[in-house]
Amino acid sequence: MGLLESILGKDGRRLMKRKDSDAREQAIFKALSLLPASPPSKTTPFSSLFVLGAVMAMATELAIVSLLHHSVDFYQMAKIAVTPTIVLAEFMIFSKRVTLQKVITLAFVSIGVAVATVTDLQFNFFGACVALAWIAPSAVNKILWSNLQQTGNWTALAYVE
Repeated sequence: MGLLESILGKDGRRLMKRKDSDAREQAIFKALSLLPASPPSKTTPFSSLFVLGAVMAMATELAIVSLLHHSVDFYQMAKIAVTPTIVLAEFMIFSKRVTLQKVITLAFVSIGVAVATVTDLQFNFFGACVALAWIAPSAVNKILWSNLQQTGNWTALAYVE
């Protein structure tokens, strides 16, 4: 009980010895309070949340349709293209600069992952068009979510709630 006592404090042993379920629930909730709390409730504009939700839905559906029309390997290749698209979009929209070292590293990692994941690449023109259409909303989704986290002081737990 040393770890539990360090988490619950001096009353931990007394709480755990009580027979009623409320004490155990209280001890569990106190232990879980080590997780970062959600940020104070701020009002996030409805339009921002609506756009984020619409983009997330579009990205998810396009990813599923893309998978229906060709192999997982092709999907992985399209998925690899999302990160460079994010970097390019943030540069174009927010004028966010990336060092040459990061660009070279991103290129090497992308090529390495592409070589490692491609074993049986099946190409379908419609599936390729859907995959290309999926890259943009997927990148926009990640950019919008990152922006909401930074401007609204959101955490990943707030996203789940």
